Amino acid sequence: AVTSAIAAAPVAGETYNLTTALDSKTLGAGSDQAFATDSATASSDTFNVSDQVDGGAGTDTFSLTLNDSAAGGGGVSYTPSRVTNFENLKLTNIDDDTPLTVNASLMGVTGVENAASTFAVTASNVSAGTSLAVTGATAATTMTVLGAGLTGTADSASLSLTGASGAVTIQSTTAQDFEALTVAAEGVNTSNVTVDDVGNAAAVTTVTVTGSGSWDMEGGGNLATALTTLDASGNSGGVTFTSSVAGTTLTGGAGNDGLT
Repeated sequence: AVTSAIAAAPVAGETYNLTTALDSKTLGAGSDQAFATDSATASSDTFNVSDQVDGGAGTDTFSLTLNDSAAGGGGVSYTPSRVTNFENLKLTNIDDDTPLTVNASLMGVTGVENAASTFAVTASNVSAGTSLAVTGATAATTMTVLGAGLTGTADSASLSLTGASGAVTIQSTTAQDFEALTVAAEGVNTSNVTVDDVGNAAAVTTVTVTGSGSWDMEGGGNLATALTTLDASGNSGGVTFTSSVAGTTLTGGAGNDGLT
């Protein structure tokens, strides 16, 4: 007898657009997406901190866009306590004068993305191990990581840069530090990157750069102050970096690197 296994069909992802009313929605078992907008225009304002949206199973993404907020330069800050079971948080701030902060401590996300923001974005109080992606953002991106999870001597941060030019900060909420940073670069990137603890101390000694994009590291940030190893052997787009630490080990890749 011949027995053949029939693989289960993949579960299709669901897309849900939040409404101007209070939402209560549970998504399915696929890779679902939920979209919300914070706007001063009532007909476009679909985000409320009391919205209850459950991503269900699968790898799900909650996207929040800040557009034309009435808050002004003081900024807006949210702690979504009823947005649950989303693995990814995607933030876009296209307001012209209002910083956006989302306290993700109750969301349980493992990935944060700043997508094409033109004004500052902060994702605060994420768990250690949460990755950060910055895609096409020209404004600053900050991600604060709960220091309670950074207890070792080889804690690593993961960053993806895709056509990014805005400054990027990854910061521990305590004196516990990151010791390593991995950066995947796609497109042309000029973002200044700072990785530090709550006291602004830098402890990253190893940076690994991969991907096919370029990254000019020389515009600022704090990586040059503590870095002793830069490994760009896995990058083909070209990395530019000048170390301020004597004896730093610099390894280039297949691209047009400028490492000194």
